[in-house]
This record gives sequence, C-alpha cells and structure tokens, in this order.
Amino acid sequence: MHSQQCPLCSNTPCKLFHVELPSKKPNTKKVPREYYQCTACHLVFVPESYHLSATAEKAEYEEHDNVFSDKGYQAFLTRATDQVLCYLEGSTLVNTNATDFDALSLPANMTELFNQYCTVIGQPKVLTFELGLQFLEYVATLSLPAPVHLGVTQSDTQIPHPSNTKSDALAAVDVLDFGCGPMPVLGAQLSYLGCSVSVYDKYFYPDETVLKQQYDVITCTEVIEHIWQAAAVWKQFHSLLKPHGMLLIMTKRVIDETRFAQWHYKNDPTHICFYHEKTALYLAQQYGWTVTYPTNDIMLFTAGH
Repeated sequence: MHSQQCPLCSNTPCKLFHVELPSKKPNTKKVPREYYQCTACHLVFVPESYHLSATAEKAEYEEHDNVFSDKGYQAFLTRATDQVLCYLEGSTLVNTNATDFDALSLPANMTELFNQYCTVIGQPKVLTFELGLQFLEYVATLSLPAPVHLGVTQSDTQIPHPSNTKSDALAAVDVLDFGCGPMPVLGAQLSYLGCSVSVYDKYFYPDETVLKQQYDVITCTEVIEHIWQAAAVWKQFHSLLKPHGMLLIMTKRVIDETRFAQWHYKNDPTHICFYHEKTALYLAQQYGWTVTYPTNDIMLFTAGH
C-alpha cells in the first residue's frame, strides 16, 4: 500500500477507505479503484493514478445533457438559486447601497415579461425575493436562451464560445458561476433575476480575467468533486470572495464507509474528491468562514460572520 497525501490539507499518510473491485455485472458504471480518507480533514479522495486524462475528462462533460431547455435541470439548480436569494435577502452588500429587496432588479429585456406575469397572477409589479423565485420557475418553462452576455449560442446543441461581458442592466450583485460547464444554466437563472454574472470553466469558459476581481456570491455546483487541486481552489475561493460574501458549494457529502460502499455518486469516473461535514468545518476554520448545511448536497460558506 502506497502512502497517500491529502490533496486538501497535505496530511500524510491517509487511510484506505474503500476499494471498488471489478464488477461481474455487464454495463456497470462502477469503476475499479481505491479511495482514501484523510485522518485530519476527513476528505475522501481517489489517488491520481486512477484519474482520467484531461481529454477523456472533457469528453465526459460534453456528454452531459445539462441544457437550458431541460426543465428538470432548471428545477434542480433552482434549489441553489433559492439559497442565493435567501442570502441576499438578509445581507447588506459590501460596496453598494443595496440592501434586502433593493439588491435585485430585472434586466431591461425581462421587465415586460415580469410585468405580464404579475398581471396574470394578480401580484404587485415589485420584485421581491419570493416573487423573483416564482418568476424564475415560470421563466424555466419558457425554455428561453441564455442571456447574451453569458456568451452562449442560441442552440443548446453547440458548445458556446467564451465571453464574459457583463450586462449593463445591473451592477449591484456580482456573482461568479465557477465551473459552469458548457451551459451555464445557474448563471443564466441569476442573470434573469438581475445579478451581474460572470462565468468560468477551465474547459469551456477558460477566460481567467474574471478571476481577477472579487464577488458578492460564488456558486460552484456539482464541480468541487471533480477538482484534484483542492488546496489551490479553496485558496482561490477565499481570494475571490468579498468581505461578507457567500460561497455556495453543491456536492453530495460523505457520511460513513458503509453508505459509501453503496453510493452511486462515487461511481462517476470524474468524481475524485468527496467532502464530509468535518471537511467543511476544517475549511471554515481555515479561512474564518461560517458554514451551514441547508440541504444534504449544499454547503454555504459565509465570510465575515
């Protein structure tokens, strides 16, 4: 057994946590590989010798059908959008005069649609956070294309070309959708509601100029489990987050060895780092954050609290 070093806290050695043996079942998604757990920060990880090449990893992501017209995926990400809106509702944004409901305003091209929606449901034409979320659910049913400033082509079948020009409609809430994949659906949802959204993905939106400013909110949905350079990316999050900002991480969490053995989430060959609640606590202590767990797959880190 080779000694393994934790990619998050550099602790060594780490203990063998689980061994996935070759399956006798045909067409299985299980990948034979070893999993180790750090005894210090409790991260579970797959040794580098089992990792896919960058080309094979990107090919896996291109197979994902996470497009704007997929109402199920829209609904899945709305849970993250809800957490962002709840955070903004109770926060005073740094370096702005916007607080509470004034923090969001619709882009000009969505105002008419919002007014029509309010007329139909008999609500005042005032964008509150609750009404904003309801409106977002309505927008998802329309299968609208992504906002143009996110640089996404009008066809869901094409890989978009990188572009990160911000919308002129709103400058109050700066959001970074980190690791957005080929289709930045969450970024689009928040942009529809008026946030100023930038997107970054090392394969599909590799423009690193967006990593040279700070953000009120950073979202990282179903991404962190793919990242081997764990220590570096968390240090990067810390530098990108404004004082009193919020980092939303969506990833399923490790519970124990018995459940891990039966866990479908470990079977994706691109999933190589798995976070425990104790891992989140380690990170919160490391960077002076507060962490909460609103759902079984969302961790919220808030700075300056």
